[in-house]
Amino acid sequence: EDYSIASALQATGWRASTPLEAAVEWMGFDFEYAARPAECSVRHNVLEEFTYEDYGDGCLLVHDRRGFGAVARRVADAARGARLVCGATVTAVEARGGADSEAAAPLTVRSRDGATRLARRVVVTSSVGVLQSGLIRFSPQLPAGLRDAIGGLRMAGYAKLYVEWDERWW
Repeated sequence: EDYSIASALQATGWRASTPLEAAVEWMGFDFEYAARPAECSVRHNVLEEFTYEDYGDGCLLVHDRRGFGAVARRVADAARGARLVCGATVTAVEARGGADSEAAAPLTVRSRDGATRLARRVVVTSSVGVLQSGLIRFSPQLPAGLRDAIGGLRMAGYAKLYVEWDERWW
């Protein structure tokens, strides 16, 4: 069984009664999870939340000073000659000859700069907002269940960064 954070707080008698308590609640839930307590799951966000301590130094956070692009390129290099294109604004992903095509490169990817690329597989890493806007056209269109799931998501209005210093400066 699962409950919302709001239900759990109410069951324990919690009610933000001062501006400071409201700010603490906001930081603990609205900011942390980009959703109100009524939309957050106790099971997922509290009981099953995996952290740095759960995985250790080698997982969870990217420590590469070159940024995520370097990580993506390394993954692409490991994918047997896969080609990684960064910085392209994709406008369409089209199945050539239908979704079940046996063609060597059954997908056509079109970008805003007019380039056309052929591919066997495509990984789309756009934001939820871009997917919801229809700025990327999929042909044939994505399955109804996937379109419904994308439509039900919300964009979060923040970025969460983890910073580590070699020496304590504060």
